Amino acid sequence: RGLLIALEFETNARPLVENLMTLGLLAKDTHGRTIRLTPPLSLTGPQAEAAFRLVQSAVAAWSA
Repeated sequence: RGLLIALEFETNARPLVENLMTLGLLAKDTHGRTIRLTPPLSLTGPQAEAAFRLVQSAVAAWSA
């Protein structure tokens, strides 16, 4: 069991997934434009905030 979170983009999300992996956050691209994140149910607030900061950083670098 766990959580399932998806982020959908207008373009191919694979480069973003690869960037997230280099930052230490594993994600899966699905259907080309969607990124799946599947954290465990035991995810803490600080862990969620850290993951969100990594996603923000990766998106900023990707869209630059």
